Amino acid sequence: MNNEQKHQAILDILRDVPEYEQGHHLLKPFLSAYQIAIKFAERFPNDPDVRRLSVGGSGIGENNSLAKSLAKFLSQLIKKGCTQIEGGFISHENLEQMTFSPDINVSTLNSKQGHSIFRYVGE
Repeated sequence: MNNEQKHQAILDILRDVPEYEQGHHLLKPFLSAYQIAIKFAERFPNDPDVRRLSVGGSGIGENNSLAKSLAKFLSQLIKKGCTQIEGGFISHENLEQMTFSPDINVSTLNSKQGHSIFRYVGE
């Protein structure tokens, strides 16, 4: 999958997030990099990155993951001027555990970096 296809695939994932309340002033919900990676792996199981990298989480024994790779990709898109996606971080202050199905525990909770989150904000 080339970068444009990856960009479109992630936009589709972010667009598909249901709104909690139609037209709410806080806009669409954010997805964590892990949630995006899980959806990406489900939709594109034969993508080279999906086949090469695990979704991520503590205890995988690797420094790179699909979640980290997609977060970096999205961060670079935003930095280059993409206005369709908004990014941010969840602070790890007072946060002891963050788990995603199936059994994926966030690996950066004891680090100084926050947890990447993204959402679709429109064209």
